[in-house]
Amino acid sequence: MTQRLTDRVIVLTGAGAGIGRACAERFLAEGALVVAADRDAASLESLAAGKPDRVDAVTIDVTDPAAARLLVDRALERFGRLDVMYDDHPLGRDGDAEHDIGAVVTFLLSDASQYVTGQTIGAAGGGVRERRCHVVTRS
Repeated sequence: MTQRLTDRVIVLTGAGAGIGRACAERFLAEGALVVAADRDAASLESLAAGKPDRVDAVTIDVTDPAAARLLVDRALERFGRLDVMYDDHPLGRDGDAEHDIGAVVTFLLSDASQYVTGQTIGAAGGGVRERRCHVVTRS
């Protein structure tokens, strides 16, 4: 591997199995720091095994409206920033943006929230850091 993602912080939903798991493994192989989210705790434990400094496994149901905020907070608390939000579990496929975690994270990282992105991202109660965050939703 080329380590193209060295120390990039990626939040990944659906990281327990399938395409999400394959993406998590590839991101880790490329040097990323991963906040891996899934409902299946056992699959997340196996993903994180031997990599506790590189993986923050979060057992969560992304249909919970609070999930997006929790995942953003975990990335900022654990790794100090968020570079990519990869939503492998897009819930808004039917046009229901209210339940699409990618749309929720985009809002959380917008000027309309306590988080700011485009050019910057800041943590709740903390200073704003210069950083761009990319939101990717697989459909």
